[in-house]
Amino acid sequence: MLGIVYETIMRWVGEAESVLAETRTFTRRNRSSEGRLRTVHVPDHVDVLGRMACGAQLHLQQSAATVLKSGAGIWLYGAEGVLRFHDGVLTGARRGDEALAPIPIPADEQGGWRVEEEFVNAIRSNEHITHTTFADGVKYMEFVEAVARSAAQGRRVALPLQLDGPAPAWGKR
Repeated sequence: MLGIVYETIMRWVGEAESVLAETRTFTRRNRSSEGRLRTVHVPDHVDVLGRMACGAQLHLQQSAATVLKSGAGIWLYGAEGVLRFHDGVLTGARRGDEALAPIPIPADEQGGWRVEEEFVNAIRSNEHITHTTFADGVKYMEFVEAVARSAAQGRRVALPLQLDGPAPAWGKR
């Protein structure tokens, strides 16, 4: 999910210049489909602070350990207003407003999840990629790798990544 959310943010406001991440694994063991206990290596909670190339600051939190989750949502804060996209609904407010108000999304700009369908159609030459190009995919995977490195090394990681040796695996600290 981290890459999917970043891909959306990247489309809306551009790329990150750097990330500082902290992760936790609260569920240390789970059962495989065969019923055997296994060690969990991927964190179930991540906090990311990012410096965006556009000058914005990113605060991204994803957690499988949060009680009473309200679903995925993205907030964009600006000097004159705020936008929130949550469960397919866009709301916003301007400075001085007292509450968020719905913002209609024109039908021709609405979308849904069809990543796999679009990918297969592109391979079959039935459709052109309209959202995530190969280069965009590399960028969001690089972001995910930068988050993993930052969490493992306890430091801010600049983007684009420098190829300076093997990257640490999730959870190795």
